[in-house]
Amino acid sequence: MKLYKRQYYLQKIREYYQDKGLIKILTGIRGCGKSCMMEMIINELRWRGNAAVNLIHIDLDQKEFKNVKTAEKLRITIKEKMVPSKDGAIYLFIDEIQMIDGFEALLESLYNEGRYSIFLSASSAYVQSEEFERIFADRYKIFEIFPLSYAEYEGMKDFNNIKKESNPILEFGRYIHDGGLPKVLQCQDAQEKQKYVNGVLDEIFKKDIAKMEKIRHVVYFKQVQDYIIETFGESVSMTRLTDYFRNYVRIPVKRETLERYLELLEKAKLVYRCNRFDIKTEKELQGDQRYYLTDLGFYFAKKTDSKVDYSLIMKNALYMYLRSRDYNISTGRIGKRECDFVLTEYLNVDELPIGPDDFRDVETGSKRKGDKVVAQAVAQNSITERVRAYKAAKGLLDKPLKKQEEAETAEVTKKSKASESDGALTGQRTLANKAAEEKASGGSDAVKRKMRFTKDTEDDEIISEKNPMADVMSQYLDARKQERMADDEDLDTVETMEVDDEIFDEYADVDDADATETEAETAYDESEEYDNADSDAENMDDFEDGKDEKVAFYRYIKFAMTIDDPYREQLEYATLESIRTNSPKFMLTLDSATKEHNGIRHLNAIEALKEEFDFNKI
Repeated sequence: MKLYKRQYYLQKIREYYQDKGLIKILTGIRGCGKSCMMEMIINELRWRGNAAVNLIHIDLDQKEFKNVKTAEKLRITIKEKMVPSKDGAIYLFIDEIQMIDGFEALLESLYNEGRYSIFLSASSAYVQSEEFERIFADRYKIFEIFPLSYAEYEGMKDFNNIKKESNPILEFGRYIHDGGLPKVLQCQDAQEKQKYVNGVLDEIFKKDIAKMEKIRHVVYFKQVQDYIIETFGESVSMTRLTDYFRNYVRIPVKRETLERYLELLEKAKLVYRCNRFDIKTEKELQGDQRYYLTDLGFYFAKKTDSKVDYSLIMKNALYMYLRSRDYNISTGRIGKRECDFVLTEYLNVDELPIGPDDFRDVETGSKRKGDKVVAQAVAQNSITERVRAYKAAKGLLDKPLKKQEEAETAEVTKKSKASESDGALTGQRTLANKAAEEKASGGSDAVKRKMRFTKDTEDDEIISEKNPMADVMSQYLDARKQERMADDEDLDTVETMEVDDEIFDEYADVDDADATETEAETAYDESEEYDNADSDAENMDDFEDGKDEKVAFYRYIKFAMTIDDPYREQLEYATLESIRTNSPKFMLTLDSATKEHNGIRHLNAIEALKEEFDFNKI
């Protein structure tokens, strides 16, 4: 059978094919394609000239090996498949190794023979047992396999000549509804797809959870599982969760039991936890977190009503794409505002640049402007200066290097002296005008923001707080089913509106109803400008202690359904604009027309997923 090659994962594994000193472990949720990935590797090894008898594949999920339950029986099975007279390395592939009791000792004996290049797969995190860690320590490498990304989903459809929707929005909607489990594409209709996905859920519980852990109250566990699937992407507080199940669902479950259930769902790869991150202090916050589904097909297979929050759907799709690309992800908070995703890149101190050649432009090969200043800073060979130099080269430096700062200060001083005499002449007139303006507007406390709106009342209703986000998405998707017609006359139907500060702030906090946390967290004034220069200085001192320290660099991502009108645009950009750093910032929406806004890059979310956008290249 021809297999669709998932090149992203194959490229990561290829360099370790012949490494006998490293055990290769493929992990991922059941049904994500680990067995097919092993078949792809076997095909590539065969193509490279390895004899078929030296390629041993044992899938413990298949009926052929249903009686292989112990390590000894597995050893006998392996020996039976070997050809004693055949020389060369043996490539051993074992699927679902966690189903064998005491597999660690068997692996150790095979590893010590020095003839096997071992590949394992597991549908849960239980393969990394304490015994396994003790025996192999740093002699294994994990490759996490995820369900199909949107780009892979489209590629697999093309590979198998499966018809696609002509409308890209509808095609993406089919992807999120069907999910990314590869076998879903072989199902003929929606009923068959739902049956298959629910079957995978049952297998996850029976083979990956109940087999590894003793669950006393299966009904309670499944109620918690269904609740997490239903409320994915929402903020989860253990205090509120415990209260909900004890007082509303009437389940006598303890907080510790709920924490254990959530841990089991994570180990089975059914959900991934996204912790909160305080952007100002650059520290992880304890308490509430979000759980995203590995595959949205589970949500729609369990869904019984028509209410869907498409904003959370999009955020889940974005999160899983970022997770599959090995980004370190958290949910950012700055005051009461929330940044959907904070991507953290860690570099060891010894990986930082040590000379001017490290700052050559990747595309042109020429030195960048300002290399002389950077080189002088690096010449001091201190970790502090190397971190600042790296940030300067990447355009992430919040404040300029010392000599640049002095030059800029001198320039500002020169200009201020030149304009000082002119300012003295116009000072009295300026103050008089300001006083008149304040008097006309009712005083300085009644400061107004001027914003532009269309006169169409229907648009105002769409962005009002009375309508749920699901209605907005539904209207938006319906509107995008046909070509958008640009009408120049619409640009003329605008008026200037005066918006009170209090009203504006009240509207901005509509989606932050959950911002009042039951767990303690640091509160910040909304009007406070964010400047992390002080925290940078403290971090730099820490790095002087040794080269084993790591330096963190950040990227910030916010998702919004649309920013088509000016009011929504200002509201959605407010969070990213409150982060006062030069770190890359991205606004992802479903708008077809994209543009930059004060240095924040605007991307179409669906196109970014389809093109597998690399957020680290910016």
